[in-house]
Amino acid sequence: MTYHKTMEKLSNMKFTKPDKVLSLYLHTDRSHRDQQGGEWKIALKNGFNRLEEYIGASSKDELERLRSIREDVEKYVESKERKMPRGLIIFASADSGLWETFELQVSVPTNFYWEEYPVQMSFKKCIRRTL
Repeated sequence: MTYHKTMEKLSNMKFTKPDKVLSLYLHTDRSHRDQQGGEWKIALKNGFNRLEEYIGASSKDELERLRSIREDVEKYVESKERKMPRGLIIFASADSGLWETFELQVSVPTNFYWEEYPVQMSFKKCIRRTL
């Protein structure tokens, strides 16, 4: 399925508690001077740690869901390390089985979202921010 069709499908999704979806945008562009040493690895780790800290303060159940997704996301991103695209987008949910990934040839700003719906950023915003 193409990016646009998948995003259209995702825009109509809404999850009910306790299920939530992780929307992850990861800047991995090695041509940027701030990514020369694989800084995306640190951003991925720190982003998950901050999200876990925030969620853990309110719900242990949600924290367990996020941790189960985190393992899968980290394995997926590590598998792409040799041929890393400029940007990665991942939508994942523990209960509903949602798993959508996009490998982009444009940079995206790194952002983590844990919501009842997939958070979508427009490409125009992403492209403007990275120019």
